[in-house]
Amino acid sequence: MIHKAAQMLLASKAVAGGQLRAADFTLQPGSAVTSGNLAEEVVEGNVELLLTGGEDSPEWPVAAWVDDYYNGSTGTATIPAPVAVAPISDATGTVGGAALEIPTAGAFQGTGISYSVSGGGASINASTGVVTIATGSALNAVTITVTATNSSGSASTAFQVTISEPSGDYPEFPAAAVTDARSKANLKFTRTSAGGPGTNGGFFGPACVAVALAAWLGDDTQEAAVRSQLRTWLNGANAPNACGNYTAQYELFAVATICLARATPGVWDNMQAYEKTRLDFIVEQCGKGGAYVTSDLYPETGGEPMDGSANEYRPSYNSNHRNPKALTVALASAYFGASEFAQKLADFTLSSDLSKMDDYGFTSMRYAYNLHKGVTVNQFQNIIRGSTSANPNRGWRCWYKNLTPANIDEMVKEEVYEDCFGYPVVRGIGTDGKGINVNGTLYGTMITTPANEDALIAGMPNPIGTIGGAREFKANDAGGNDRRCSVQYVLGGARPGVATMIALIAMGKWPAGGSTQQTIMNRYKVGWADIKYKVVTTGHRDYANGGSLTGVWEGGTGGTKYGQFGMDYSFALAEWLEAYHDGGA
Repeated sequence: MIHKAAQMLLASKAVAGGQLRAADFTLQPGSAVTSGNLAEEVVEGNVELLLTGGEDSPEWPVAAWVDDYYNGSTGTATIPAPVAVAPISDATGTVGGAALEIPTAGAFQGTGISYSVSGGGASINASTGVVTIATGSALNAVTITVTATNSSGSASTAFQVTISEPSGDYPEFPAAAVTDARSKANLKFTRTSAGGPGTNGGFFGPACVAVALAAWLGDDTQEAAVRSQLRTWLNGANAPNACGNYTAQYELFAVATICLARATPGVWDNMQAYEKTRLDFIVEQCGKGGAYVTSDLYPETGGEPMDGSANEYRPSYNSNHRNPKALTVALASAYFGASEFAQKLADFTLSSDLSKMDDYGFTSMRYAYNLHKGVTVNQFQNIIRGSTSANPNRGWRCWYKNLTPANIDEMVKEEVYEDCFGYPVVRGIGTDGKGINVNGTLYGTMITTPANEDALIAGMPNPIGTIGGAREFKANDAGGNDRRCSVQYVLGGARPGVATMIALIAMGKWPAGGSTQQTIMNRYKVGWADIKYKVVTTGHRDYANGGSLTGVWEGGTGGTKYGQFGMDYSFALAEWLEAYHDGGA
């Protein structure tokens, strides 16, 4: 019979905060002893604590006996040595890109581990096992060895890192698309009430991303326009709300533009230091807004976004509500580095951030936080920190698959591959996909006539049922199940994914030939080809919000909605990303 007091003392002394059983500890040979009323025997390498007297006997000196045990009177308790249980994937980066941060703790099993690393000038966090590799110079398949050590021994495993010089051989971005993007107003954000888009860019979307991409690709005639857009956000009334609400799908374009700008010396080197500090803060706050709504601690019932709007957010929600939040977390993590951003989340204090908003004059952002409701300030902070009363140092986790800020690729895959483009290609909604009859006209389907209906179906770039279709061509809506089929809402989920991956490329975080990247593109190509077919070739009648949103995409490239939504540069961005992956740049 194992005395519970001795069991707990052994566990607490062997591993701080450990939850191990006394029987998990072994003794040096010949350590069987009798101490007071307690007899100890070694049975098959395990410790058995046996009572010769009653458990409640006041003469039984439990604490003293355990102290003697650890002081060497009866032997030395040990724990199993670490074991390498999984490989560490090889890593790639670009010279001048963001430093690589590679989590390695999952490659080992054991208790009381500290980590060390050798090779390639790598450094490591001894507690977390995150390896950091600078990208200041090229590395060609250099071996990096990580060693996990505890009091009983060590284990090592190795992986290779390649840091390549930028090829400079990126696909061209069409000049006409840049011209179209430049014709749009600078993107601005407002917040004067709960909910709503809170922006002037609800239609034209990623125009600023297109201009910033052109500048990053070397078109220095666009640099002044990029700086103008950045300084628009530094005017406090125009800064992103950073509240993780519906506006996030547009705020992500701001974050992606800042990422591209920082990677473009002609833009970033001509910004003042105080401007860079404020732009960093915008990325940080947008990341925190996304982290709040996508935290696995976000309340499943009764939770409300930071701006106090009526919408709640769940992993099951449609792509335009869901994707941009997690993708903004991924961008912020890449921008600061996963370890630094994780620390920013862990250190989050609402009063400190509100003070900075006031100092920087970010009035719209500050107003959005004023509207926050639904949880207490302490609960609010813990949701972003990832803290629980049982484990205050746990750290933030995404609402699916326990992802951390280090899992950038996985977050993008979850949103683009699994969610946005994780559904069958459809003709439309309603009977046989022919749409919903609204006053004699079919909405929620491609525009067809009896004469060309079969030809248009046969001409679809991917057959009906092919996995890779956009979720919001057949999604749940306020009008009932499978009652949403809208190009407008499809774009709300699809365009943020494009901007995210392009910004990650500029930061050296998105290799063209990566296995995750190529997997994503297999569905991405299906989805964007389907979007273009329905917008340009056939035209489409949208159906959403129970029938209150029934806009018409006329087909061709000259229709009102085509220009209103900036489809020239939207398609150009989507196709540039495809070309990047196809060319292996």
